[in-house]
Amino acid sequence: MKDFSGNEAFYPPSPSVARAVAAHLGEINRYVTPGETGSLKEALSTYTGVAAEKIFPGSGSHYLLNQLLGGLRAQKNLVSTHPGILSGIAMSRYPGKKLRRIQLEPPVFSLEKMASTEDAAIYLLDRPNDPTGQSLITVDRIQELLSHSENRVVIDEAYSEYAEETLQSLVSEYPNLGILRTLDKAFGLGGLRVSYLLLGKTLKEEIRDIPPLINRPALTGALAALGDIGYMAAKVKDVKEERHRLAGELEDLGLRVYPSSANFVLFFCQDHDLALKLKARGFLIADVSANWFQGHYRITVRGPGDNASLIAAMREV
Repeated sequence: MKDFSGNEAFYPPSPSVARAVAAHLGEINRYVTPGETGSLKEALSTYTGVAAEKIFPGSGSHYLLNQLLGGLRAQKNLVSTHPGILSGIAMSRYPGKKLRRIQLEPPVFSLEKMASTEDAAIYLLDRPNDPTGQSLITVDRIQELLSHSENRVVIDEAYSEYAEETLQSLVSEYPNLGILRTLDKAFGLGGLRVSYLLLGKTLKEEIRDIPPLINRPALTGALAALGDIGYMAAKVKDVKEERHRLAGELEDLGLRVYPSSANFVLFFCQDHDLALKLKARGFLIADVSANWFQGHYRITVRGPGDNASLIAAMREV
């Protein structure tokens, strides 16, 4: 079964990751020390250009988001998108907050007309968004939200390397901004679960300190991956080229394909049983219409051979 549904990197991480993790397996009896966590912060600072004291690594984005929201008690309103991964995570942990979910409707996915709430709010936005693959909101509009000091804006940039755009430079300018990023996607470390928060001054003070929960193999692998940025950049280039080619192949099948800045492509197909038919042929794709609009499917970009096999199967059904 070939899985096009998980938004994982289809390629392994840098060879240096496996070598580093293997070389340090004899140390897994030891807890990660603050100094070692500090080394990861410094490596992330070099990569992002954000000061190390504003960087908080952790074991996955869910963990970090829960820690962040647990410290934001003044804001009772949550504003997010539907669909969108962040709102679901937030409400499962903090049901006392009031959630306003903004419906994303095809064919134009945009939050430019999103109205601000009257009261202080936490804006949870993924950029690029999953499953649309689009940024949804401009930098100017985000800065407008941030200009209200009582607001807190949290942006999930899990796919930013594929988009070639990040808001990380705004962290030093806006104290109420938080950016959630990960090494799971572009760096290929999904099995190690390494994510990190970039926090503006106010957010950093409000949540005080996030326990740096990260295991030793993940720490070792992350440091090795960050030491080989060239490998990651080359793989991202490959994904973007395949994304363009795959989108063209889907359009040739007569499907409506939406522009994407992530490692996946969203498309519309009138066949509401497409996912089931492809599964019977050994291909898993994500049917995102269950709680959204019917006929919308998301497929993760894989290698040229796998993508060609999927397209061939789609021609048959």
